[in-house]
Amino acid sequence: MMNDPHQKVQASHLKRNAYAPIVLAALMYLALLWPLVRWLSRLEHGHIGAR
Repeated sequence: MMNDPHQKVQASHLKRNAYAPIVLAALMYLALLWPLVRWLSRLEHGHIGAR
C-alpha cells in the first residue's frame, strides 16, 4: 500500500514525533506558570511578614 516513498517518510515522522506536541505543551505550560507561581509566592510571603 505504501509504495510512495513520500508516504513512508510521513508515516515515520508521525510515529517518531507522536509525543512532541504534548512535550511542547508541557514546556510552554511550565514556562508560563512558573513566573506566576513565584510572583504569587513573593506576594503571599510579603503579606504574611507584614502582619
